[in-house]
Amino acid sequence: SKGGFSEVHKAYDFDGQRYVACKVHQLASEWKDEKRANYLKHAVREYDIQKSLNHPHIVSLYDVFEIDQMSFCTVLEFCDGNDLDFYLKQHKSMYFSLLFSSVWLFCQHFKSEIPIRAHCIKTYC
Repeated sequence: SKGGFSEVHKAYDFDGQRYVACKVHQLASEWKDEKRANYLKHAVREYDIQKSLNHPHIVSLYDVFEIDQMSFCTVLEFCDGNDLDFYLKQHKSMYFSLLFSSVWLFCQHFKSEIPIRAHCIKTYC
């Protein structure tokens, strides 16, 4: 699966004996240093937040590592099936319920408002 700044690949974690999703984040070569630093700052913040969460409806983050100066990889729990965007298009009436539940979960965990990342939310129970 390919998004704006990343590609996701299915891989097998021999240590954990499980399939994982490896999300390769590619920084654009034309980005100025300030934009690159800002992107990395937000990525580290997201990593710290997601790593601290343990909930059945939130994708687990197992690891992150640098590939080179322009890319890094996050190793995530592998979720079989379609992505959240596909699921929401199929179940439009559930969109606001899912969004509200997600915001509530994050706010309860951090006692503040935090931006929601769609790839962090599982589409099954």
